[in-house]
Amino acid sequence: MPRAPGYRPRARRSPAAGRVVAGARGVVGGRCRRGRTLRCVHCDLPPLPLTTLPSRREPRPAPADSAGERPAHEQLSDAIPAIARRIRSLRRQDSDWSMRTSELMSSTVRRVLIATEGGHERMGTRNFWGLVETIVRHLLIDRFRRKGVRRAVMRRLRDESGRHEDADPAPDAVVASREAAVRLVLGLTDDERALLELRMRGLGWKQVGEVLGIAEDAARQRWAALRRKARTTALQEAQ
Repeated sequence: MPRAPGYRPRARRSPAAGRVVAGARGVVGGRCRRGRTLRCVHCDLPPLPLTTLPSRREPRPAPADSAGERPAHEQLSDAIPAIARRIRSLRRQDSDWSMRTSELMSSTVRRVLIATEGGHERMGTRNFWGLVETIVRHLLIDRFRRKGVRRAVMRRLRDESGRHEDADPAPDAVVASREAAVRLVLGLTDDERALLELRMRGLGWKQVGEVLGIAEDAARQRWAALRRKARTTALQEAQ
């Protein structure tokens, strides 16, 4: 079939190297698909010189942000004053602050190092500060959760003392029992505090297990262990 002047064949892809090869129609790699000669049998045009075009599989250039990436431990050493200022500003916003700045600072640094493989992971400034803000926010959430548990315990103790006013207990005994309860709550782990808070809110065992991500039987076992711990602490206080 005659071709129009200026006709240029379509580019084809070489199956071996994954690269586009330009040649006459029906010709790939310098040979015809049908006649396997240097001249195509189903057209009168000779094959064009082979030309390799850029492959789509070549690696893409690195994003511009990667040029500013630094190891996390270097950014952490430079950001410690800024993190301390952020924590102090949060302390001024909350008058009932039960966690010192040094404690929150050490917890933040420790969690940042754990999350970044000992500080060797390279990351951009924006990602680093996003990680720091997330860690500080989680620490504050844990702190307010513990404070809520303590308030719930004291509220329960006040309710129980109001119900037993007719018995007229000795004031020293009431104060001692409250102090022992507060010491018990402060000595609990995070999981034990969460379990105590959920039970004092009136949640059933199935709901407690769903919130904590454990089975119902495991929640019952943890509650039994917590009661044994409280009983042991009470006996030690009595001695």
